Amino acid sequence: MLTARSIGEGGSESFMMDTTPDLTRIPSTELEKIQLQLDQEITQRKKREISRLRRDISNVATRLNIPLQPLIDAVIQKVAHEASTGDTSAKSTTSIFQNPHNPTQTWVGRGRPPRWYTKLIDQGYTPDQLKCTPAITEH
Repeated sequence: MLTARSIGEGGSESFMMDTTPDLTRIPSTELEKIQLQLDQEITQRKKREISRLRRDISNVATRLNIPLQPLIDAVIQKVAHEASTGDTSAKSTTSIFQNPHNPTQTWVGRGRPPRWYTKLIDQGYTPDQLKCTPAITEH
């Protein structure tokens, strides 16, 4: 039987295995049961973590008086872009420039500039004026 001991401070529950189990001695049917239990536990923990993160994001947005929907839309747009391109690198999705009239329009500063960027430059905006500013700042 596997044993685990609790480690951590301040009531946090972390566990560390005392010994590495010899899986070769456990029957396949038992391993499958353990795997199912592990999968279920991992799924439940992920759901709890997502709920906690949603609550935390909502609390921060409320505290900073930031509408929550634009934050959600930005995340959805980023995830959709990553899914369509298969590119999840921060370099390719980190925007450098943003349209001040429509914050959902951004550009990473590589390749051909979008029409909104060129139009604003033609109207007298400087690249520094179009640089993204962090959406959430803490003082």
